[in-house]
Amino acid sequence: MLQNFDAVFDNAPFEKQKELLHAIIKEIRIKKSDKIDERLAEEIILHFSELDLMQFGKDADEEKSV
Repeated sequence: MLQNFDAVFDNAPFEKQKELLHAIIKEIRIKKSDKIDERLAEEIILHFSELDLMQFGKDADEEKSV
């Protein structure tokens, strides 16, 4: 599924896009700054759970067949 991430993400409804992002992103660390425009993503920590990604794929397949 990660090989086709763009296609899966682009074709998914908004709620499924959110679920997909939550499934792969564990944490986003923001650079500390007093200026809002300087608060940028410093680090993105990914969390890959095969079960979560497999379930997302099953849910997407079930929606297509309905």
